[in-house]
Amino acid sequence: MCPTAATLRTPAHQPPPPASARPPGVEPQPPGEPRCADGLQVSEETYWNEYYLESDVHYEWNNGRLREAELRAAAEAQGRRDAEERAQAEAQARRDAERRADAQTQRADAEAQARRQVEQELADLRVQLAQRLPPP
Repeated sequence: MCPTAATLRTPAHQPPPPASARPPGVEPQPPGEPRCADGLQVSEETYWNEYYLESDVHYEWNNGRLREAELRAAAEAQGRRDAEERAQAEAQARRDAERRADAQTQRADAEAQARRQVEQELADLRVQLAQRLPPP
């Protein structure tokens, strides 16, 4: 989101703050270019007067630092979507595992039934054979 052309311009006549006033890693913006206020240290009064409703980018004031609110909200929404997708994937994996277990149980039951049927047929054949043979 940051920077936007409509958001906070550094006036051409205003020099960048001295390096000691800038947070580490923050370089000065060229004059007239849009600058991002995310992470900028400002007083609470400055936040309410200049940043609360006056810019296209919405900021939150947190212990003297501005945070771009839309980025945080978007990140939280993405995190919720990711968590929901993970939960759905886990639920699908559980359903798939249950289906595989059910199929395996059905195969084992079918094999056991076939084994019992073969054993019964074998017992019937032994009885028939015993009836045909003369006693010893």
